[in-house]
Amino acid sequence: MKILSTFLIVALCATVAAAKSGGNKNAGNQAEIDRAKRNLADAEKRLADAQRAVDRAQGDIDRLRREQRDLPRSIDSVRKRLDDEKRQLADAEKTIDSARDALAKAKSAADAKRSPVRTAQGEVDSAKANTARVRADLTSQFEAGSEFQAAKGAVDAAQAKHSAASAACLAKLEQNADWRDARIASEAAEANVKALRDQAGANPAELAEASRRWIESKNRLEGIKQAALVADPPTVSAQTELNAANSALKAVRARFEGDLPNKPEMAAALSQQASKQRVLDSAQSDLRRAEGDVASAQKTLDQKQSVLNRGKADIRNLENELSRKQQDLRNIDNDIREAERRLRTARDDEDRARRDRDDAARRLRDLQR
Repeated sequence: MKILSTFLIVALCATVAAAKSGGNKNAGNQAEIDRAKRNLADAEKRLADAQRAVDRAQGDIDRLRREQRDLPRSIDSVRKRLDDEKRQLADAEKTIDSARDALAKAKSAADAKRSPVRTAQGEVDSAKANTARVRADLTSQFEAGSEFQAAKGAVDAAQAKHSAASAACLAKLEQNADWRDARIASEAAEANVKALRDQAGANPAELAEASRRWIESKNRLEGIKQAALVADPPTVSAQTELNAANSALKAVRARFEGDLPNKPEMAAALSQQASKQRVLDSAQSDLRRAEGDVASAQKTLDQKQSVLNRGKADIRNLENELSRKQQDLRNIDNDIREAERRLRTARDDEDRARRDRDDAARRLRDLQR
């Protein structure tokens, strides 16, 4: 019985040990499977990268071969455009020479028109001066005549009468207390302003206020004076006579001015001035037309020069474009060889990656059986 119990214990221990050994084996197998899966994923990624590299290299080759096929036609097209631009530029250079000649002729014609204008302007100035002298002579004769002298004498007499009446009226104002007070106040205000102006560092505000008071006092004094003159009958009567005399003198002068153009000397001077003015107007009109021709010729030249400049710029651009395309054509064989080399390398990488992927897949299948 004791021996049987011992056997059972040993058997049980063996069973437990066997179970543990099996569990450890399964755990190790799963770890191998996980590693195999990771290796397979890495291999598939490398294969996809290699395939993309193959596609890029093949795409570059296809593109470069299309360019190799198309570039000669493109170069011929640029050459044709360049030849056309050069022909147009040559034509433009011919027309711009004629435009320069036209501008030079227009300027010469305008210069020729300036001398007649200067001459005509001088003759007009002389005619105007002569007209002024004739007017002055006739005016002097008129003012020395009896009609004007009588009218002027009447004005002078009326003015003297008015001055005497005004003086008498103002003399009587000295008996008026308001007038005396206003005069004294005005004189004091004036003296105050002068003193402040002479004073160094005078207050500007104080000076302004003093000036305002002085103006007010002068205005008040003048108001009293005018009121007295208007209310004084002798002064009013003298003013009426003076106004009438002045009106009569103006009427005499107006008749003279109205008759003046009809006087033979004045008519001749005005006719000569008008004739010279017409010559000047015609010369100036001719000059304006000539200057307009200059402006038009200059505009035409500027336009042609602009076209010429654009043509030169277009030629430079086309020459640069042709040079680039020719260089591209020279480089394209090397570019194709380089792309083919990259394609071979990419395909080799693709083959290695596919073998690695297949090996990783087999390894995973083996572990999963």
